Amino acid sequence: MIRIDKIIEIAPYYVDCLFNTGELKRIEVLPLLLNHQDLDGIDRLKDHSIFEKALIGEMGELKWEKIILSPKDDSGKRWDYDISPEYAYEIGNILV
Repeated sequence: MIRIDKIIEIAPYYVDCLFNTGELKRIEVLPLLLNHQDLDGIDRLKDHSIFEKALIGEMGELKWEKIILSPKDDSGKRWDYDISPEYAYEIGNILV
């Protein structure tokens, strides 16, 4: 199972990650943000001070906590925005 083991660097709008395969890859996040503009709150990740709070989740995913506003109710509850480790691995560019 592919996992992100460590975040090496965070900069606008990419995250360099070390995977459990030993590979270092750059994940370009801006295209994902643009593709998910329908999610209420996704624009918050365009703020570098929020973007740089990326974490590794318990399943080895890249995530930002409490970014997306729940579309199902008016409670104001926020969901995490995450990128699965398999998808991050697939779209990541190998760094030398």
